[in-house]
Amino acid sequence: IFDSEAWNGRFEALHAEFGRFQGALGYEMRLEDLDAQGAEAFLPPNSTAIHSVFLFEEIKWDKLRLQLGGRADFVDASADAVPTHPNGFFPAADGRNFTTGSTSLG
Repeated sequence: IFDSEAWNGRFEALHAEFGRFQGALGYEMRLEDLDAQGAEAFLPPNSTAIHSVFLFEEIKWDKLRLQLGGRADFVDASADAVPTHPNGFFPAADGRNFTTGSTSLG
């Protein structure tokens, strides 16, 4: 049995044309709590928060269009300690913070 609660929000804004450039920028957030229960639960209770920023741009010429984009994700993931769990797999809490990113051109 999995008990999962998640919230997601996103904000996007188009910016004014700048020369040949037009596009958008934005922010996205995702918060998730996950708890696996029962004898088959092989995951400790955990929480994840992801904050992302992104940018999309398009450049137009007469018969040609170039698109580019980028995104950065800032992730905070943590697992709770479960000293009384029946399978004994989760004796200590742990957490990680990391950043990922991606770009595109086409």
